[in-house]
Amino acid sequence: MAYPKASFCEDCHGDVYHEWVNSPHARAFTSNTFRMATHDYSFTDCLGCHAPEPTLSAAQAECRTISREEGVTCASCHLEESKMIGPLTPTGILAPHPVRVDDGRYRNSQFCGRCHEGTFKEWSDVKLEKKHTCQDCHMPPVKRRITQSDKLISKMIVATEEVTAQKKHTFGVYRELPDVKPFHVTVNRDGELFTLVLENNVPHALPTGDFGIRMVTVDISAVQANDEVVLIKRLELIKGLHTAIPPKCSASWSFSLPGAVKAVRCVLSRSRVNSGEKEVLYQTEVPAI
Repeated sequence: MAYPKASFCEDCHGDVYHEWVNSPHARAFTSNTFRMATHDYSFTDCLGCHAPEPTLSAAQAECRTISREEGVTCASCHLEESKMIGPLTPTGILAPHPVRVDDGRYRNSQFCGRCHEGTFKEWSDVKLEKKHTCQDCHMPPVKRRITQSDKLISKMIVATEEVTAQKKHTFGVYRELPDVKPFHVTVNRDGELFTLVLENNVPHALPTGDFGIRMVTVDISAVQANDEVVLIKRLELIKGLHTAIPPKCSASWSFSLPGAVKAVRCVLSRSRVNSGEKEVLYQTEVPAI
C-alpha cells in the first residue's frame, strides 16, 4: 500500500477525517507557532513528531519526506507494513484494504508518549489505582459505524457494519469525564481577604508539554451585585518558568474584593503563542460568602 493522504481516507471515513482536519494534529507541522519555534523548520530534531513516518518503534519518530503539511495524519498512526492497523475488528462484507487489529496499542498511553514524552512521564509518575489514559481524556467516546460514506462501494460496506464504541479524533485539550472534574475551584474568605484555591485533578501538569512556551492564564474576577464583572487578578501558569501546577496538586492566590460582590469568577484559558488567541479550558463562579 502506498502512503495515503488523509483526503483518500476521507472517502470512507468521513466523520473521522473531519474531526482530524480540525484538530491540533492536522496543524502540527503547518501552524505558525511551530514554524516560528523551529525557525522555519531549521531545527530538524523537532520535525519527526510533527510529521512522523508511519513506523511504530521505541526510537524517536523520523520525519517523513512527503505530505508533511498534513502533520500527524491518518497514516502516521494507522499504517504499518503496508496494512492499515486499528483497534476494531471490521464487520463489513468487504475489506477495501488490508487490516490488522491491535486493540491494546490504541488504548495505551505509551502510544501517545512516543512524541509527548514529557507529558507521558508526568502521567506515568502519578500513582493512582484507577488512572485515565490519554485516549480517555483527549478522544471523546462515540458510537458509530467504522465507515461513513455515500459512495457506492463504501455504502455496501456500511450496510452490514455494526455500530461500535469508538473514539473521536479531535485530540482536544481535555474532556470532562463523568467520574472526575479536571479542575476544581474553592474560595475562602477572611474578612475582606479572599483566597482562591485551584486544584489540578488531571494526571499531568497544568500546563503540560515538552517544548516552546506553554501558558495557561488564570483570570480571577469579581461579579458585582449589578452583574458587572471586574477583573481582579490575572496570573500566568508557564511550565518553562516553573509556575505550572503539578499533577494532582493545587495552587492558591489571595486578593481583596470591592464591596457588593456576589461571586468570584475564575476562567482558565490556554494561550496560543504568536497568534494572540485564547481557548477557554474551564470557567466557574463561586459565591463570595
